[in-house]
This record gives sequence, C-alpha cells and structure tokens, in this order.
Amino acid sequence: MKAVKNSHSSAWIASILLAATAAPSFADFDYHLERQDKAISLDLAAGIGYRTGDLQWSIASDVTGGETPNILSELTYSDIELEEFNSRGRLIFNYGFLEGVIVEGRFVSGEATDGTNQDSDYNGDNRTGEYSRSLSDAEGSETTEFELIFGYQVKLSESFSITPKMAYSYNEQHMKMTNGVQILDTRAMALSLGPFNSDLNSHYTAEWEGFWLGGDITWQSGNHRLNAEIQYHIQDYYAEANWNLREDFEHPVSFAHWSDGDGLRWKLNYRYQFSRYFSAWVEASAEDFEADPGRDVVYFSNGTRGATRLNGVTWEASGYAFGVEFNY
Repeated sequence: MKAVKNSHSSAWIASILLAATAAPSFADFDYHLERQDKAISLDLAAGIGYRTGDLQWSIASDVTGGETPNILSELTYSDIELEEFNSRGRLIFNYGFLEGVIVEGRFVSGEATDGTNQDSDYNGDNRTGEYSRSLSDAEGSETTEFELIFGYQVKLSESFSITPKMAYSYNEQHMKMTNGVQILDTRAMALSLGPFNSDLNSHYTAEWEGFWLGGDITWQSGNHRLNAEIQYHIQDYYAEANWNLREDFEHPVSFAHWSDGDGLRWKLNYRYQFSRYFSAWVEASAEDFEADPGRDVVYFSNGTRGATRLNGVTWEASGYAFGVEFNY
C-alpha cells in the first residue's frame, strides 16, 4: 500500500517540476497587475498533502451522564497519517457590480497509511476501573472534505487586502478498525488476550456539516503571494458505526451519534507565479473540532434500541500540502 502511494506522490512531484521547467519564465513580469485588467480571474489548483489527525469519543452509562461510570466506553484513533489529494477553484470579479466578490470551491480526499485505535471500557468514574482494552489498526481509513466559499475582497493598499468569508462546509472521517488485539480483560467471562479469534472489520464514520465564518489577509508583491486565513466552524455532528463482531448489534448500522459542534481552522499559503498561466504553491494548516454532549443510540439485532449520553467528540489534525495552480 505504501509503495503504491509513494509512486503517486512521485508522479505528482515530477509533474510539478516538468511544468516549472517547460513553461517560459516570467520572473520579471508582474502578472498580478495584468490579471486585474480582466473582468473575471480564474484559479484552478491541484496538489498532494500529508496530514496527521486524532479522533476521540466516549459514551456514559446513562442518558444524563451522572451515573457511575460517567465514561463507560472510549474510542481513541491516534496518529492517523493521511495522504491527501487537494483540489480547489476560485473566481474573482475584478470590476463591475460584483467587483471584489470571490467564489471558491474546495475538495480534499485522503487515505490513512498508518494509525491505531484503542477501545477502553471502565467500571469507575473518570476513566478508573478499566476492565477491557483492545487495540486495532486504522490503516485504510478515509477522509473527505468539501467547501463552497463566498468572500468579498477589500484592498487596503497595492500589496495588502483582506477578505471576509462565509462557507458551507462538510468534513467526514471514515475510521476503520482491523487486526484487533485484546490487551486487557478482567471480567469473569474474560476474552483471551492476544489477537482476536474473529476478523475485525468495524468502522466509525463521523460527519461534521455546517458553515464557517472567517477571512484572510493577503500580501501580494510581483509574482509572490502570501495568504493567512482563519475559520470558525459551527457544525452539526452525526456518526454511524458498524461493530461487525457484535452479534447482539444490528448491521450495517450498530449505533449512531448526534450532537452540535464547533471548531477552528487556520491556514498559511504561499504562491509563486513562475509563468504567465502557472504558479506553484505550498500550504500549512491545522484544525481543532469539538462536538458537545449529545445522544448515543444503539440498534440491537432483536429490533430494540438503547440510548445513553454521548460525552463528546474531538478531532484534531495538522499538516501541509503543495501543488500547482492554473491562473487566468
């Protein structure tokens, strides 16, 4: 799996270098000024990225969260290493009644090349009395992001501008669990320690959907552009899971989660225009999403349901990306 992905990465890097060497150089030409003479400017970007993320959630033993244990079960997906494909498009209206308006679309998909999951169960409050712990692989987990962004660019000077923005946003983490190993079990009917006797093939799919408000500040000088952006996200949280080894659970949806959430994301992007129509870019980003206490509903195989409290969910990630951009 890693060898295949590394070959894709090498192909992208080779494409970027080929475009940079094949295109005529305009290092001394300020193409930024020429673009402003057009009614509409268009940017189309593509690239690859690398990101590391952590997802964690837990449930209580009752719907109020006041009974012991207040943390009954907790899942922690750690060090999820993602290789991603990035793409985005942007329209900029340079004059007319829409002057300053920016419309952007962004799509990112990723697949995990590494990562682990820990599933712990407790008898006491605040993660005490742990009686069961298992580990599994998260390799092959997938992420998807989509954003539709609207902004209005305000020029502060020839070099600086600010752009307030608002956007529809959808983020998904499809977390897989395979190759299970039981590390601890103190119950009377304890499971055997070591690798699971049955093939673990469970998944947990988290969806963060809503909108964000934010903006960026941009410095432009000649063929260089530096952009810093911050976003505040307000989201609905929903998740579905399939615990394939639990015969008492329904399949393919064993339980579901509902909550409200929010979060922050920041980005720092640098772009260099190396020809009339092409530029190279590199970007660093980080995000921190949280879902408030909500509902956990379990679907049993006999057709009944059970409910308890979802204590909360966190998703944290950071990484970088680079690629090429077509500018017209």
